[in-house]
Amino acid sequence: MELPTGVADENNKYCRLRKSIYGLKQASRACYGMLDGTFRSFRLNRLKNEPCIYFLWKKHNFLTVDVYVDDLLILSNNESSKNELKTALCERFKMKDLVKVHWCIGIRIM
Repeated sequence: MELPTGVADENNKYCRLRKSIYGLKQASRACYGMLDGTFRSFRLNRLKNEPCIYFLWKKHNFLTVDVYVDDLLILSNNESSKNELKTALCERFKMKDLVKVHWCIGIRIM
């Protein structure tokens, strides 16, 4: 890396490149780490044999979040807990709710 024009090279100083991680190999790992921390803060547990599925059992309520690339599929038998999680995720991340799922990983959902 070269110093920008107009900056004098005094005492062999170096510039630190502050570059966005987006597009680099580590981007997906950083994104997954952020998602994992967020889900754990909501007390969601990750399946041991499938790191893309998070779940929460509360008495008779079941909630699961399935992560597929950059999509989240939220399933629950309780509408209020599902909406509560969606609201919290929308506050934390820039996302949109596609409401009803028709297809997921090649499976038609009716």
